[in-house]
Amino acid sequence: MTADAVRAADDAGYLVGPYDSWANAQDPAESDAPTSTWPEGVYPGDCVIGADGRPKAGFHDRGCYLSSQAIADNDATRAYLDDRVKEMTANGATSYFLDVDAAGELFDDYSPDHPMTRAQDRGNRIERMGRLSEEDGLVLGSESAVGWANQVIAFSHGSLTPVADGLWAVERDRENWGGYAPGERSQVLLPARDPARERRHGHVRPRLPGAAVPDRPARRGDQHRPLGAAPVQAPPPGA
Repeated sequence: MTADAVRAADDAGYLVGPYDSWANAQDPAESDAPTSTWPEGVYPGDCVIGADGRPKAGFHDRGCYLSSQAIADNDATRAYLDDRVKEMTANGATSYFLDVDAAGELFDDYSPDHPMTRAQDRGNRIERMGRLSEEDGLVLGSESAVGWANQVIAFSHGSLTPVADGLWAVERDRENWGGYAPGERSQVLLPARDPARERRHGHVRPRLPGAAVPDRPARRGDQHRPLGAAPVQAPPPGA
């Protein structure tokens, strides 16, 4: 977006800014997004390492999830991110959307080079989002923001997505879940899904003491409809 476009948006009362993500890293020779391309050594050296000793595959199996601890520990990477933010807002943008950071999925990192608990991961994310919103003065947004992030962000996209760790694992199951950008959208929005019972009950229906939970396949529509809302009905014939 050009500086003139940013000024026009500001004059019209709109908030505009760039999209960024510090959660994904890919091989620079094959990366499909500039936000996933990092300086030499970050990929694969700073990937989150699982308990099995393997890097944690990134969204849709693209590269890996980056360890927030590895970034926090590396002055050169932090300086790179400072420069990246300045470059992406050089057009005068006063807002910034940092994907993933506030969505609530946190990692234990078993790397001996940058070990991290989920509590540390959360603290790292709060600290770096705070740098953007408080030190840089940007109106910061993130994805499906959870409660602990509200101290450092101003807006959220996807806030009706259920807050449950199990949701992300279910969505990665392409055989049952499907894709995010199918040729026919109804195929990803409407068919029945059958995630594991404990995951289904964790985010489709609240488990209240003494309450019976129906054992039925979940539809994706259920997972994006606020609890208690009525399902959308087809119009009557002739309407």
